[in-house]
Parts: sequence; structure tokens; C-alpha cells
Amino acid sequence: MKKIIFLVIIIGITFSCKNLKTLNKQMYNSVPKEFNTIKMKIKGVDGWMPGSNIKYGGYRALKIKRGSTKRTGLSLFPNIYTNKNLHKITSFTQIATNGDKANIYIVQKYSKKGINININRNIEIDNSTVNENSFIGKILMDSNDNWSFVINSGSSIAKNINGEKIVIEHNNYGYDFIINNKKVAGYAVGVFIKNWSPLANYAWINPNITDEKKLVLASLITALIGRENINISENDD
Repeated sequence: MKKIIFLVIIIGITFSCKNLKTLNKQMYNSVPKEFNTIKMKIKGVDGWMPGSNIKYGGYRALKIKRGSTKRTGLSLFPNIYTNKNLHKITSFTQIATNGDKANIYIVQKYSKKGINININRNIEIDNSTVNENSFIGKILMDSNDNWSFVINSGSSIAKNINGEKIVIEHNNYGYDFIINNKKVAGYAVGVFIKNWSPLANYAWINPNITDEKKLVLASLITALIGRENINISENDD
């Protein structure tokens, strides 16, 4: 009798775990099947601080520096602004698996056209008519084949002076990077691994593209995975 009860308990636990795993998979993201064999776990996502730089596979970012949020705007009275503009500058060095390096410089901008009233940083009132948020940058390669990129709510793209392009598509799990209508890289956030394990972030880069493209794609992935939203209520200068 005891053996039967024990067996029933084991079956119940197993069934519950399977149901929990199915439920978790439905609730969270997953790595696209075509990239599952080349996925790389991203480490240091929350770590733009020294000693916890972003890395995945053999790719890593060094010398990550974030500037403070700067604000410009016409001040009518203390804490009352019109046409509020904010920007933040970020830079880092991306290293590929073969040791090649690129220096990345990013400017994130946010603007509000209208009247903005901020009271003791706790209460904000505005009648903004237009909001714009852009994420632009440069990828400076050792080979001098430099790239620029623009990421916004519309079409996002990276390109070099030779006219080569990388289309950047936002999706429900992260981003895909497309060259000549083919997905060649991307990343997914909040990927469920297994029961009792935390969620993880993964990146993937097609191993069959050129080393230069791999470095450019890694630079874009690092820039996006470590992106921080500008605090639009910030009152510093």
C-alpha cells in the first residue's frame, strides 16, 4: 500500500512539473529553433559597472562608459520648461571571438515639444504635442570600414559607406538582424530554461558570415541589450 501511495505521489509531482514547464514556456520567450544550436548566453546584462561587462560566447565588451543625462530647454520659471530635450552618451569597445575590435559611440535623444512642469521631481505636468526618442551611433572598425546606425520606432538600420545594410527588427522576444532578407543574428530576453531556473538572455550570430559582419552585429547586440531608457523626468544638467 505504501509503495502504491509513493508511486502516486511521484506520478503527481512529475505531471505537475510537466504542466509547470508547459505553462512557463507559454508565458516566457524562447530562442527561435533555427538558432538554438548557436545560441550564446548573455552575461552581465545589468552590469555596465566595472567587472561585470556584457559578454556572450567569445564576444565581450570593454571600457563601457555612460554619460549622465543632459537636459536643455527654455526655462520660463524654476522647474517649468518648454521644448524639453534630453540626451545621453554611451561608449564601449566590442571584441569579437578572433580578437578584432571596434569602438562604439552612442547618443540617445529624447525630446518633448510643449510646456513641461516638474514639481520637486515628484509631480510632472506637460502638454507635449510631439515626443521623439532616437538611438543613434557609430561603429568604428580597425579596418576603417565604419558603420552608423539609427534605431527608432520606425525603420531601424545600420549601414556603411559602401551601401551595405543591416536591417534591425524589433519583435516580441528581442531583436533580429537581417542581411539580404536573411536573419543572421539576434537576441532574445527572458528565455525560460527549465523548472526552478531563472530566466536568461541569449544572443546568436551566424558563424558562416564574415568576421567583419560578426563584429558589427556583436556591436549592435551589445548596444541594444545594454540600452537604458532616458529618465524623462530627470532634472539634472
